[in-house]
Amino acid sequence: MRGPAHGTGPTQGLPGINRQGEKMRANLLLKAACAAIVACLPAFAASAQTKVVAGIPSPIVPYMAGVVYAKDLGFYKEEGLEVEFVSVQGSGVLIPQIVNKAVTFGLIVPELPTLAIAKGEPYPLTFFYGGYPNFLWEFVVPENSPIKSLADMKGKKMGVGALAFGNIPISKAMLASQGVTWMKDVEVLPVGLGPAAWKRLTDGEIDLLNLFAHEHQRMVLSGIKLRWIPVPGGYDKLLSNSWITHSDNIKDNPKVIEGFGRAYAKGYYACTLDPEKCLRAFWRFDPASKPAADKEAEWIKTNLPVLMVDINKAMTGIDQSKMGAINPESIKQLVAALKAGEVIPSDQIDVSHLYTNSFIPKINDFDRAAVKATVQKAP
Repeated sequence: MRGPAHGTGPTQGLPGINRQGEKMRANLLLKAACAAIVACLPAFAASAQTKVVAGIPSPIVPYMAGVVYAKDLGFYKEEGLEVEFVSVQGSGVLIPQIVNKAVTFGLIVPELPTLAIAKGEPYPLTFFYGGYPNFLWEFVVPENSPIKSLADMKGKKMGVGALAFGNIPISKAMLASQGVTWMKDVEVLPVGLGPAAWKRLTDGEIDLLNLFAHEHQRMVLSGIKLRWIPVPGGYDKLLSNSWITHSDNIKDNPKVIEGFGRAYAKGYYACTLDPEKCLRAFWRFDPASKPAADKEAEWIKTNLPVLMVDINKAMTGIDQSKMGAINPESIKQLVAALKAGEVIPSDQIDVSHLYTNSFIPKINDFDRAAVKATVQKAP
């Protein structure tokens, strides 16, 4: 709020006002204000970084080193972003957090937002970066299992990570395409992730496990002999987990989206240049994951093949000058697959607002040689 202009204030010309004292008082106030500003400079510097929350629908584990590498290399900071990564159990749990803006970005599968559109109740969410253009989800059985295809699952038990996992609709569609009705012909049980879930399969409590490729690779590395059940045709090229945000951010915070996407792309590209260094950087993201010095080599040997699965699923077949670009055909195939599997009643739905590639040129506007130099200098 402004005070009166000089010479027109209420004290102008009034007796008893000491002008010199007023000037000294003004100088003291000015010095105090300056001192306060200097004292607050660190706080102002900290607030210059825009805080965002990035949600992951599963535990953040070492094979996701590429997903978080940008933070270790300082790429988010260069974009003026302070990124906090959080994990929840499944895309179904994460979506409401993005809708209510508690989470800024989420790495989720497109099935659930597509289902919402089909129901006429679309979420106010938009994908802006395709994280995994190669389908992540698989079906495995013990090597000696009599099950040869999903059609053999009638009267059997299938384990899934959680019923809130985003792949559930497409798994339901795949089974339906093979004549197997969800929760009628096949019993579906949530078994979680990790050794406890694997044991459910090896002990025969479930007949088939439906998790993502990384988890099955971990099982193999642990010594479990598996056999993969073929994914029905038309389902293997579907888009998997990708970055989504509240649709308000598309118009209100485009620079934040560009900065986040560019830093993420740089970080993931950096991970492909030296996967082992990228994997070791995960120890700084999660210090509790670092083993004792005499166990480091074994830890790398165990986790590096799983990280390579992640890299292959994210990078195989893409134009690296257009990282994150979403293929419209993959969305059309998703809709067709959900319709064929009788998960949605019609494939005539408008998915034009489900995703945008408008940020891809600026996301990819970075110097790859400079990223390589940064990786070489990194510890």
